[in-house]
Amino acid sequence: MNLYQDLDTVRSALSLGASNTDEDADILRIVEAVSREADGFCGIGGRSAVGMDGFGFFPRTESRLIELSRTSRWRELRAPKLLGLTSLKVDGAGDDTYTTSLTELTDFVLEPRSGLPKSAVRFLADSGQAFYQGSGSSLGVAEITAEWGEYSELISGGTTAEALDSSELGIDLTGGHLVTAGRTILIGTEQIYVASVSTNTATVERGVNGTTAAAHLTGATVSIYRYPRPVEDAVLMQSLRLLARRSTSFASVTVNPDLGQVEIFKGLDEDVKDMLRRYIDPVADFA
Repeated sequence: MNLYQDLDTVRSALSLGASNTDEDADILRIVEAVSREADGFCGIGGRSAVGMDGFGFFPRTESRLIELSRTSRWRELRAPKLLGLTSLKVDGAGDDTYTTSLTELTDFVLEPRSGLPKSAVRFLADSGQAFYQGSGSSLGVAEITAEWGEYSELISGGTTAEALDSSELGIDLTGGHLVTAGRTILIGTEQIYVASVSTNTATVERGVNGTTAAAHLTGATVSIYRYPRPVEDAVLMQSLRLLARRSTSFASVTVNPDLGQVEIFKGLDEDVKDMLRRYIDPVADFA
C-alpha cells in the first residue's frame, strides 16, 4: 500500500484551507488510483516476462521459489528487483523442503555488485554447498526471502511518542514529525500506511507490503518512504487534473454520492506518460 503523493502536498497545490477537509477522502482515492495507473504504465504492477510478480516503486517483503537460469553458463538464479536479502535456502537434504541456508559471499554473490535493485544470484564455484541437490520440483530451485521492488528511499520522519503493541492503529508521534496522510512509513522492519493525521496522532494500517505488525518502543525511529521525483511529480500533476475535471463536461472522474466512492478515470494524460517513460520496465509483459 503505497501512494506516490501525500495528502498535504495535494491540498497545498489546491490551496485548501486547514478547515476544509471535505475533499480529503476523494483526494486520497484519486492519488491511489493514479499511483497504480503509473505502476501499470511502467509495467511494474503486473507480471514480468521472467515470471515474477511485479511491484511498484516501493519494497515488498515475501518469499519466492526461483529456478536456476538454464541458459546461463554460470550457476545463476535470475532474481530481478531484489532490494534487500533476508535469507536464501535450498533443498540440501533432497526432501523437497528448503532448510539449508546459504551465506552471501561464501556461497553466492548478488549481481550487479553495486547499486539496487539486484537482478541475479550467482553461486560460487568453490562453495561447499551442492545447489543441484534435491529431487523433483526442488532440483535447481532456491527459496529467497527478501524485499522486492523497483526503488527504495527513506527519509527521516520523527520518532514515536509511545510504546506500541502489534495491534494499535493510532500512533502518537513526537512534535515536529513529518508524517502525513497517504505516506507509508517504516518502524523497525514494519511498513505502516498512514490513513490520516491529527496533530501528533496518525491513524494507520499496520504491517503492509508483506511486513508483520510488531511491538515498538517509545522513541522508535520513524522513516518515510519516498519515490523517484519524476514519478511523484507525474502523480501530482495527473491527480490535480482529475480533481479539477470532476466539475467540467470533460470529467473522467466522478463521485458517486450513494456509494461514497470515486469512479476511476480513463487513463494517464500523454504528457504525464512522457514523465514516466524512463521508468518503463524493459522486460515487462504488457500482454
